[in-house]
Amino acid sequence: MNNLLPLIIVCCASAIAICSPHLTVSILKPFRWLMRCFSDSVTRGVLFFFCLTLLLELGIGLCIRIPAPMVHDEFAYLLAADTFASGKLTNPTHPQWEHFESFHIIHQPTYQAKYPPAQGLLLALGQATTGYPIVGAWLGMAAACGAIFWMLCGWVPRRWAVYGGFLAALNASFLTGWGLSYWGGQVALLGGALLFGTLPRLKQSPRSSTSLALAIGLVLLANSRPYEGLLAAIPAALVLLIWLIGHNSPGWRVALLRCVLPMLLVLLPAFLWMGYYNFRVTGNALKFPYQVWIEQYWPHSLDGILVSSEETPDTEKRFRSIYGYDLDASPANQLIQHEFDSTRFSLPVKLLKFDLVYTGSYMVGLICLLGAGALFRNRANLFAVGTSALVIAGVLAQDTSGHPHYLAPIGCLLILLQVQCLRYVAVWKHHWRPVGSTLIATVLLLTALTTTASAASGALPTAVAEFHQWARARQQILERLQSTPGKHLVLVNYHQNHSVHKEWIYNRADIDGAKVVWARVLEPDKNQQLLDYFKDRTIWIVNGDAASPELQHYSDRPHHKEQKEQPPR
Repeated sequence: MNNLLPLIIVCCASAIAICSPHLTVSILKPFRWLMRCFSDSVTRGVLFFFCLTLLLELGIGLCIRIPAPMVHDEFAYLLAADTFASGKLTNPTHPQWEHFESFHIIHQPTYQAKYPPAQGLLLALGQATTGYPIVGAWLGMAAACGAIFWMLCGWVPRRWAVYGGFLAALNASFLTGWGLSYWGGQVALLGGALLFGTLPRLKQSPRSSTSLALAIGLVLLANSRPYEGLLAAIPAALVLLIWLIGHNSPGWRVALLRCVLPMLLVLLPAFLWMGYYNFRVTGNALKFPYQVWIEQYWPHSLDGILVSSEETPDTEKRFRSIYGYDLDASPANQLIQHEFDSTRFSLPVKLLKFDLVYTGSYMVGLICLLGAGALFRNRANLFAVGTSALVIAGVLAQDTSGHPHYLAPIGCLLILLQVQCLRYVAVWKHHWRPVGSTLIATVLLLTALTTTASAASGALPTAVAEFHQWARARQQILERLQSTPGKHLVLVNYHQNHSVHKEWIYNRADIDGAKVVWARVLEPDKNQQLLDYFKDRTIWIVNGDAASPELQHYSDRPHHKEQKEQPPR
């Protein structure tokens, strides 16, 4: 029934438009009034969509739930946020670091997340100001939606920019997907909107402020999604280069003073800071933390260059280096192999995922497809189509799971393409009845209903998928220990058939100062060294693979049983 609801809504809207045009005009009046109200000022529109998105994020987050991290990437970004919020760029290697190894985190030469710093800085903003990192994600999403409206104002008539702003601000995946997680694409979405919003403005009237916005967009992309951001920036750079040397060039003086110099004022300090950040984390200004992680855990992967290779050949090294398991053709190895294979999706499935995230629902995508012919009528649309196709092809070529936030640098272009298609649909009439106008209003209605349904489902007790129940159990244990006097050390034991996606070992930036420390059970002698190091803490142990994980005092657990469950490294 949920799948049929959008189709029923579209059919009813079309019937109303055909049978009762006066009712259609009455329904569209409030929407047209909103368009007029916020289309006469770009600044006012940016502030409106920023505030609208932030209010929706606050409503969903505060009324439903503050999200708990569930995915490896989220824990890594939270480590970066905790580090930055404490005023540091990285952390020293802990003496007992082998017990704290985990996914997407390096411990040598320093202790930090492998990812570029932008998302961590955004979360650190929320943590430093309110104590909640998710607030940074909400602010980033609000800024991105305001920037998308600003970007659209340079590409389409103002009233259609307002329409596109609503498409972005009411998008379910943006609000309840990225807004309720710590690994969304807010920063890259904002950077892409700044980059592509400056292209038509620079060509129309070169200004220093516009060039500064372009440079800021490039910096955000380089520090959030560098690979996809580079693919998105190449066509933009070619367009600007052709403009600067073409017959419509503003002249070398204007180009130098209003374009090149303002960009250099931002880009040079930004890239010097990036080199300094790399130096502090990896000891080499030209080596990214991601490269260090690749060298330590996936040495044969092409990730260190740009494109991923198959992960399964390196599974053995990854598990031996962290878990100490000897992998073979056992059922446990087959299970692990299946876990990795399950993250691979076919090409059609990936494209459908992209469509669902950036249109809100498949029915909206189908309605936009009806006006796809309009995309080939001018050069601006062809540029947007070509750039989007380039980035999508680059993402698909990576042979990864194809998460939709990989496309965040061109998220604004995907919204633009929807608007251009719907502009063509809007002029459709049936015997002078405004079928097209009703359809574009229906698209907004479907977008809003999808967001409402997504938020409502997130409020249900069963909202957390069964696969992520371990994350809820971990969060409950963490909250319990945080409210218990004293400091605590939790030893985590895994079975031989442990799923790599259920990782408990994640810690704060300051491990020694944290109230709760999570540590991996290793060999008996190393375990004893860990216990001696944290002798002032209450020691607990938990079975991370139990159906209902429960804390036990370490002194209450037989040591011989622990050693049997944990194979030697």
